[in-house]
Amino acid sequence: MSFLQSNWSFSMKTIFAILLGMLAYGIYAGGLPRINETGGQAENIAAFEIVVPEKIPLLKFAAGELQTYLEKVTGSKIPVVAEQTGKAFAVVLGDNAAAKAAGLNVEELADEGYFIVRKENAIYILGRDDPAKSPEQNPWSHCYRRGTLSGVYDFLERFAGVRFFFPGEIGTVAVRKGVVTLPQKIHIVERPDYIARKYISPNGIWYEENDLYNGVRGYGMNYVRLRMEEQSISFAHGLGHRSYDKRFGETHPEYFALLPDGRRFIRETDSATRHAPQLCLTSGITEEIYLDAKSYFKGESADVRQAYCSYGKWWLHGNGLPRKYYSVMPHDWLYWCGCGKCRKIAEPGRDQTQSRQQAVSDFIWQFTADIANRLAEEGIKGTVTQMAYSPYDRIPKCAIPGNVAVQLAVMGPGRHDQAYHDGQIRRWSEKLGGRKLNVWVYPGKHMGKAAFVGIPAMLARSTAEYFTKRGSRLNGVYYESETDYFIFNYLNYYVLSKVTWNSETDVDALLKDHYRTMFGSAAEPMQEFFETLETLWTERVLGKIRETSYGPSPELPNIRDFWTKIYTPEQLEQFKRLFQRAERLAVKEPDARKRIVFMREKMLGPILAEAEKYRKIQQSFGSWECSIPGRVYLRPYKGEIAEVKTVVTLSEDSSRYVFRYECEEPEMSSIIADAKTPDAPKLYADSCVELFLNPSGDRRNYFHFAANANGVLYDAKCTLTPSGIQTDVNWNSGAQVQVTRSEKAWIAEFRVPKKMLGKIGEDGFPVNFARHRALANKKSEIYYQWSPAPGRSFHAVEDFGVMRRAGTQRRNLIPDGGFDVVKQSSRFGSWSLWTSNKSGNDKAELDDRIFITDGKSIHFANVTGGKMNVVNWIGGIKPNTKYRFSCFIRTRGLRLSGDSNLGAGVYISDNAGKFTVRGFGRYIGTNPWFRECVDFTTPPETGGRVAVGLWIWDAAGEAWFDDVRLEEQP
Repeated sequence: MSFLQSNWSFSMKTIFAILLGMLAYGIYAGGLPRINETGGQAENIAAFEIVVPEKIPLLKFAAGELQTYLEKVTGSKIPVVAEQTGKAFAVVLGDNAAAKAAGLNVEELADEGYFIVRKENAIYILGRDDPAKSPEQNPWSHCYRRGTLSGVYDFLERFAGVRFFFPGEIGTVAVRKGVVTLPQKIHIVERPDYIARKYISPNGIWYEENDLYNGVRGYGMNYVRLRMEEQSISFAHGLGHRSYDKRFGETHPEYFALLPDGRRFIRETDSATRHAPQLCLTSGITEEIYLDAKSYFKGESADVRQAYCSYGKWWLHGNGLPRKYYSVMPHDWLYWCGCGKCRKIAEPGRDQTQSRQQAVSDFIWQFTADIANRLAEEGIKGTVTQMAYSPYDRIPKCAIPGNVAVQLAVMGPGRHDQAYHDGQIRRWSEKLGGRKLNVWVYPGKHMGKAAFVGIPAMLARSTAEYFTKRGSRLNGVYYESETDYFIFNYLNYYVLSKVTWNSETDVDALLKDHYRTMFGSAAEPMQEFFETLETLWTERVLGKIRETSYGPSPELPNIRDFWTKIYTPEQLEQFKRLFQRAERLAVKEPDARKRIVFMREKMLGPILAEAEKYRKIQQSFGSWECSIPGRVYLRPYKGEIAEVKTVVTLSEDSSRYVFRYECEEPEMSSIIADAKTPDAPKLYADSCVELFLNPSGDRRNYFHFAANANGVLYDAKCTLTPSGIQTDVNWNSGAQVQVTRSEKAWIAEFRVPKKMLGKIGEDGFPVNFARHRALANKKSEIYYQWSPAPGRSFHAVEDFGVMRRAGTQRRNLIPDGGFDVVKQSSRFGSWSLWTSNKSGNDKAELDDRIFITDGKSIHFANVTGGKMNVVNWIGGIKPNTKYRFSCFIRTRGLRLSGDSNLGAGVYISDNAGKFTVRGFGRYIGTNPWFRECVDFTTPPETGGRVAVGLWIWDAAGEAWFDDVRLEEQP
């Protein structure tokens, strides 16, 4: 018997109440069916009047939208009046006496439905409307009744030919026709097939500087114009948002999951307690959960039970609509409690629940069913929501009551491995007796896919096909569609809105209409561009599948494969040719051509920019090397500011390599170092350092060493394979590690026998050095590494730098190019400072927190916006010789202050005035570290010396320079 069943009896009264709950469950029933009846003699109408008898904000806004676009289409001025004048064709908005006299009753409509009905010389558009809210108030998620507004947008699309692809002049199409053609008979009743229709918003950089449209934020305007959901049905992690930590953390610590060290999982205090609080669901907290649900459904204030969400003193589900749904889903990343009762179900922790997934699923769903049954028994109307989400996504043994709504987490559109997740949809639907499911899908740049910056996750056709084919089992969707630029997703959202409103939408016709309406005569090449983006994403990015314990999972390409095998230079050139062709075809269609130019800038532009960024970064790998003996300095893996210094000293003798890590640590008393045994898998959660050696140079087989601040050693042999990294932790390197601690630092020294490393490259070999900084009082973990690779892991062996013996490295002709010097007056080693401002406000300094190579960079803070630079004179320059100059540049807040259009940059010229190197960029604004690289050939006469200058001219702001190199080329 479950925890709630022990407190009350299961009876016929309960069964009857549950049946009533099923009938009342708004997701599945109620309202008029969809009707689409039009016909009779068509009539061309140019003169309209918009009639708004009821003065509420939403109808005023709806009238404004209707007026704007009818005027664009007809070319006529259209008045908004309070009652029909008989002088023009009337469009009557809202639920009013005239609509009722026409026989239209909004109470007969399904949730979010509306009427569009013609009666002689008037059209009535009406649905349920909120009396106080309106889009220009920019409320959260636009959760309010707006049936009439949805009807207005539908009317404009059906009869006036307006298209709302995305807000603004480019994405909202209203073609001047002079008239609107209306048939004599129009009787339309609309209702959405999917009652829950939501995509992640706001998300991604907006495409215009001003994101306000008639007072509405762009994200919200897109949402209402696409007729997305009017009510937010919360499924996810409801139990994480009830203030249980504040309410019971002190008085009832037993309500929270027991941790191995005896603490309770009440608040997030370190990396091990993320997603707090985590509950003990065999404790008395279950009664509090039930009482919270009951209070919510009864309409009580959150003050009654202090059940506040994290964002303020109100219920998480409070959105101004009737309280129909209440989530009892546990907090994210479920931690299974370690108390005696919970241990009988599964071992404590997070990973351990996977081995007892069925038992955990049975428990969570019985817990959910008990709450729903008890609510029904006590006559409390409402629907309990729960997600089928790992580790409780297995079909449970218990029955699922009719007043429980289920949301299933599946991967969703764009995947080729749908069989497993489709099976889950089918099995859950059958478990629910045929009731429809809500799904949470992950089509966007979710988790690992976020690394693919600048690339659209184009899924328009995939989205349409996914939801139309599964419409018989689904009635709701949350479309988690992370993106870096909103415009990347506009077509995905447009299609999503159409097929979830009507799952019988003709996908081919919908997309054909989009391309023709947006791009006119250039529809064909633009369609090819969009469809190629989708093919590349679905076939090449997501197309490679491997089986895991969680089911099929895409094997994402690494960054190098992404730009060399998928978005190749040849593919990018093909994209450019498509746009060139499109512009030629639309040369006589200015509106279409404007949209093509927009897409070239906003859709293709980021792709080309990221490709160029990758190319420049790759150029840096050719010179990314260190010497042995020598030193390297580690930089933050994410971000650019090193909170602490980490210096690795490299040395060797005839039998071993020695790597000494000096780790600055101002919080030595807080470092985490829990691993006690060699090769402990959890060593990486500690404060530790890591060493990667690829002696053969094949960039495939490498050795991995790590040591925590206690001196516990991990060593493994690793192989990069197409399906991932294979690790042999049984390999024993014979390496030794010694750790010492001081008040403000700790030092780890690895001694690695050469004989255990196999063949060692004579000219050097790829290496990487890394550090993980874990502190008990820090929520975030800080990672550092030497490699500049933009990968997702320290293990990106394909992008390791190279360790070479001293004297075998390529010669840098610029002394002090890494700025490992001491400033003396206006000199930085070989560099001399000059500034036009003599007041001393402008500053040039060595920065040991933001750097690339030798632990320092040079930093300019040009406050006055004048001129400042450092120069280094280089001798021995040969005539008729090829050279490569490179350096890393970073800028912050640089604003032009003069007419020269300069900013920050580099110059090279000789002392005889014979030549100046061309091709350097001029940079303003804020830019993360990037590599400037220019190849040049000296003329027959050079004078033997060149000046290399690093500068900010006529711009106020900051710039950093580092790893400045000049190398003779073969």
